Amino acid sequence: MAFALGILPVILLLLGFPIFIVLLGSVTVALVFFMHMPLAALHQTMFGSVNAFALLAIPFFVYAGELMGRGSVAQRLVDFVQAGVGSVRGSLAVTTVGTSAIFGAISGISAACVATIGRIMHPAMRRAGYPETFAAGLVTAVGAIDIIIPPSIPMIVYGATAEESVPRLYAAGVVPGVMLALMLAVYVIWFARRHGIGGSTPFEMKYFMHATWRGVWALGMPVIILGGIYGGVFSPTEAAARRPVS
Repeated sequence: MAFALGILPVILLLLGFPIFIVLLGSVTVALVFFMHMPLAALHQTMFGSVNAFALLAIPFFVYAGELMGRGSVAQRLVDFVQAGVGSVRGSLAVTTVGTSAIFGAISGISAACVATIGRIMHPAMRRAGYPETFAAGLVTAVGAIDIIIPPSIPMIVYGATAEESVPRLYAAGVVPGVMLALMLAVYVIWFARRHGIGGSTPFEMKYFMHATWRGVWALGMPVIILGGIYGGVFSPTEAAARRPVS
C-alpha cells in the first residue's frame, strides 16, 4: 500500500506523466493489488463518478470562455467598466477587478479570466506606471473571484461529487464574490493614492452610454444565466449550453 500511494506517484511524476494519470494509476494499483477490488467494480465506480449530468456544463463553460477570449467580449467589458469608473484614482486597477467579476459571472473559469483580462489590462497598467509586481499580482488575484462568484466550475465539480444542489451553491457564492471584488477595489484605490499612480480620466456620459450599448449583450449574460436557473427555466448545464456569446 505504501508503494502504491507513496512511491509510485513520485516515480510517475519523475517520468513526466500528467497529474491525472499519476492519481488514477496510483489509486488503481492500490485498489486492485492491495485491496483486491474486482476490476468490474472498479470500472463501474470510475464510470459512475463521472456519469453526472451537471458535469456536462464544464466543457460548455470552457468553450464559452475560449470564445470570449478570442472575440471582442472581454474588450467590451473592459470599456464599459472603465467608462463607469471614470475619475476614480487607480481606475485601471479598479477596471481590472470589475471586469474580472463580470467575466467570472459569464464564464466561471478562473484561468480563462487571468489569461483574457490579463492580456488586456496588464500592459495597460504597466504603461500607466503601475509596478510590475502589483500589476501581475492583481491580474492573478482577481481570478479567485471567478472561483466563488457563480457560475463557477469548481462549484459544479463539488456539487456533482458531493451530490449537492448546484443552484444553492451558486446562491451561496454571490455575496462572498461581490464582497471579494469590493475589497480588492478598495485596496487598489488605496494603493494608487498612496503611491500616486494611475492617473484618472473624467467621467463622460456619452462615452459611458456608447460603451454600455456595445457591451449590452455581454452584460446581460449573468442576468440570463442566473435568472434562468433560479426562475426554473433551465438547469445550470442547459444554461451553459444554450447561452449566446457575442
